[in-house]
Amino acid sequence: MPRISLPPPETMNAAQRAVHDKIVSGPRGKVQGPLRAALHNPELADKWQALGALLRYGTTLPPRLSELAILVTGRACCSPFEWYAHRLEAEKAGIEQPVIEAILAEADPPGLCADDAAVYRYAVELNRPQLGLRCNLRRRARALRRTDRRGTDGADRLLHDGGDDAQRPRDTAARRRGTRLCTAAAVGAPMSTAAAAAGWDCHAHLFGPYERFALAPDRSYTPPEALEAHYLDLLARLGLAHGVLVHPSAYGDDPALLLHTLARQPALRGVVVVRPGGALALRGLRERGVRGARFSHRSGADANFAGSASFDDLRELAPALAEAGLHAELWTDCDALGSIADALMALPVPVVIDHMGGFGVDAGIDAPGFRTLLKLLASGKVWVKLCAYRNLLNTPDWQAGRPFQQKMVEVNPGRLLWGSDWPHLRVAPAPDAVRLLAMFKDWAGSEAVVRQVLETNPEHLYR
Repeated sequence: MPRISLPPPETMNAAQRAVHDKIVSGPRGKVQGPLRAALHNPELADKWQALGALLRYGTTLPPRLSELAILVTGRACCSPFEWYAHRLEAEKAGIEQPVIEAILAEADPPGLCADDAAVYRYAVELNRPQLGLRCNLRRRARALRRTDRRGTDGADRLLHDGGDDAQRPRDTAARRRGTRLCTAAAVGAPMSTAAAAAGWDCHAHLFGPYERFALAPDRSYTPPEALEAHYLDLLARLGLAHGVLVHPSAYGDDPALLLHTLARQPALRGVVVVRPGGALALRGLRERGVRGARFSHRSGADANFAGSASFDDLRELAPALAEAGLHAELWTDCDALGSIADALMALPVPVVIDHMGGFGVDAGIDAPGFRTLLKLLASGKVWVKLCAYRNLLNTPDWQAGRPFQQKMVEVNPGRLLWGSDWPHLRVAPAPDAVRLLAMFKDWAGSEAVVRQVLETNPEHLYR
């Protein structure tokens, strides 16, 4: 989205220039962040900068304690600009890297002295209404849905993250370490203001931190870290309140990261990987936030990753899944569906097929495999996750996926879900999840279908 830029000094009127010079000659030394946009209204900018200067520079607290409080607030408010700018200031003020990393992860920082601990606890309590799953952002989304779109564009430009700010320090080392509010796939377009605040992203993966949650030695890929904090930021930007974390094959049979995250985040649900004879007991998983188990049955040589559970595993475990109140999730494709369709219908559990059944865009909606998928969907036994982009990576125009989604909506909208597929493994450049959500809504055909897919259907399956 275009941003409101800082007007060049030579084009400023007298009032704007007076405020500009006051800021530049003051303790800030430059105009940056939201003040660049606010300067278009000099009266607002003057009051804004004066309040900010008083709060930041008029305090008797030493810089270390001021920056500590600002870091906690920037993290709680999901403000990338405040985090990036003040993270550097915090380092200059002597705040240690483990403390910064802990605040980013919304964990208690280690080794705080008495003064640091007192300021940290006060800042956390002060921001308590904004912690959890970004309740203020959910209220903002509800409010903006009731306003004129032109007004929300202006608001979102004003509340920008500094991504186009040429004066903002770039910390490439921090990006490499992963100490940031969002991954590259989670920055870009602003938060969707039209998405339902109660909505669900039904497909995402977490990786790391690897020093605590190491990948399986036998794996088919090694992804970069994609942390819990990053995903919560993405949910807030999408305007969604809930997410479904799918256990990735790179973790093999180890569900530690998934179960750890579900215990910390009650708004999330999970899908595990299990195999017959494995150490993970199905009984009791539902009470821990797990709703399903994932299996893989894809066509082609080496299509099923190391660490994944097979369709034979699913057939053997299906009675135990049913007893535990869990559904089966299946990563498959239309070329493989024909040989297992009858077996799927005979299973004693619901089946969720992800990635829109891996349809072949060149084969078209009349291909036998896609017709099989539609038949399964129409039965009500099978659910399908609308996540089209992976099937369109070799297609110049992603609009070629529109008729596939529209056909599914026509057949059975009551069994459709939407998933971002964050962090978009092995796809470069990674797509922007906000734009993927917008693409789904554009193809949905009506607001009623959008609400059904984002809210009603996942509430039925994952609650």
